[in-house]
Amino acid sequence: MNNKGFAISTLIYGLSIMGIMLMAILMGTMSSNRNNTKELSQSIEKELISFSKTETSFNPSPTASSQEYLVGEGQSGWYRIELWGAKGAGSGANGAYTTGVISLTEGDILYFNVGKKGTDSSGGQSTDVRVLDGAYNDATSYNYRIMVAAGGGSGTKAVGGTLLGYKSSTVGTDGKLKASSETSEGTEGIFDTTSTLIGVTTSSYAPVDLKITANGQLGPVATNGGGSGYYSSKNGDVGGTSFIAGYAGSGNAILDPEEAGKKYYFIDGIMVPGVNNGDGKAKITKVLDNRENLPGIEPPRINTNLSIVKKIRDCLEVDGSSKNHGETISVDSFQSIIAMKDGNQLAGTLGSALDPDGNKRCRTLTLNTETAVDEIATWHAKKGMDYYNHTIEVQKAGDTTWTLIKKKSGSTSLSETETPTGFHISAFQPDSTKALPKAGNYYIMPVLTENKVISAQQNASDDQNPITASFINGNKTQIWSIELLDDKLRKKKADGSIDTSVREYKVIELARYKAMGIHNDENKAGNAITAATSFNNYARNDPQIWTITPLGNGTYSIKTIVSSFYTASSKQSGYILPNTKQSNRPIMIGKNDLNGQRYRLISLEYMS
Repeated sequence: MNNKGFAISTLIYGLSIMGIMLMAILMGTMSSNRNNTKELSQSIEKELISFSKTETSFNPSPTASSQEYLVGEGQSGWYRIELWGAKGAGSGANGAYTTGVISLTEGDILYFNVGKKGTDSSGGQSTDVRVLDGAYNDATSYNYRIMVAAGGGSGTKAVGGTLLGYKSSTVGTDGKLKASSETSEGTEGIFDTTSTLIGVTTSSYAPVDLKITANGQLGPVATNGGGSGYYSSKNGDVGGTSFIAGYAGSGNAILDPEEAGKKYYFIDGIMVPGVNNGDGKAKITKVLDNRENLPGIEPPRINTNLSIVKKIRDCLEVDGSSKNHGETISVDSFQSIIAMKDGNQLAGTLGSALDPDGNKRCRTLTLNTETAVDEIATWHAKKGMDYYNHTIEVQKAGDTTWTLIKKKSGSTSLSETETPTGFHISAFQPDSTKALPKAGNYYIMPVLTENKVISAQQNASDDQNPITASFINGNKTQIWSIELLDDKLRKKKADGSIDTSVREYKVIELARYKAMGIHNDENKAGNAITAATSFNNYARNDPQIWTITPLGNGTYSIKTIVSSFYTASSKQSGYILPNTKQSNRPIMIGKNDLNGQRYRLISLEYMS
């Protein structure tokens, strides 16, 4: 496919009219190449969907000019855009990663500006996509950036950041912010600690140590070794900031400069700091077809709790204050609650006092209008820490009961570590208070890292090596198909009936369709987890079968069903864990560790 966005899929659709025989041959060939052991009838739909997808990648331009992407005729649909900011010079810090899904129609043109790695003592350049053409530093076009992945600073840990630029002295291993108790400076050293820490609008928000140009614009040019970004740093120890139009806390939709009323925004956005250790890069992939350009065709709203919302309530448990780094829960603990719809922040009133509810203290946002919500995000005063028994709830107009959309779990009271991005709940991601849908493609992100996902080995010669937690690079080795077992393979009771109390899954990487399994099943903790062989769809093979349990707080545990890993003690083994003692984080079978066994599962599939 060329960089004008004309898809190979167009040719395939044309050839398909030649008959079922040609399609059957094609399906058989693809099935063989992919080691696909499913029935042909089950795979045809997946293959037809894949034909409609397009994918184009961008590297830095030799002339530093923008690179154009034109949505071709008949290619209207929803597209995932991924950006990687560039690394700072020498031993400088890594650039950030941003991604989101956007609706594009035929004739739309996007302009990609891909950053270069820092030279001498300079920081890394950001990577961005715009809806107005212009060179990297063009003072007009950079106001029409719709997504930015920040560059890293020249300082060793001044990673390209998310809503804020991360500072060297406050970033630990794996790009995670240190808690206040771990550094004399404290996390507050990198933030503007006013009430507008997470800016409702960009005009009301300016982080410490980040450059804003003299005319008040958001120039991408860094100085003094800082990282470039939506806001660029003027300090080598600070990375730039990232940006996603329509992402809660980041900014609203961007209006088309040439077509009145048209706006660009993303749903299901993600920001990750400190990922890329080279030049910047970018990729755009079609994920949902709308060839007829019909209104109302969009990714399915999987989390139906956000379908009708009037009030949003964010709560912390008072009894756990000693575990919240000694923080006394007060109104100042609850910084902001934001709800987004169609790329814009919804208007509402944030309560000025706390609502006592048993041993909880809550702050409530009441929207002006009851509506479907695309995304909810909340922020608290302290970053780099796990809040204890943190919950988020929604309520419809006229209701007196609240619906939990993020809850404390019976197995762990911990939440995700809070970062400058806050806690985000998307209508287009699974409801983490319930079991996973029947099937889907996911990133699997350990909570012990802020910028890594579980990755399979890329080469056949490495099959026996353990899978690892590694930086997000966009390869299919990092995308996992998670699917419930067919009835014929599910666990049976003594009478031969299916045990419906157990949800069992196969987990398959999409590069070579190899299944996650226990290497050399020796029935002991510490065994490596590999993806060395295809899943056996005809006979039950316990080391390749997993239970995936929602913890309700936005994370999941992944556990083998091999019974010999279990013990009667509270320190049961059988969970997959990153080995934190090794730098490349190999994944292994470990003992029950309430912190390390938790994973975010980020859905990458947008088909109903």
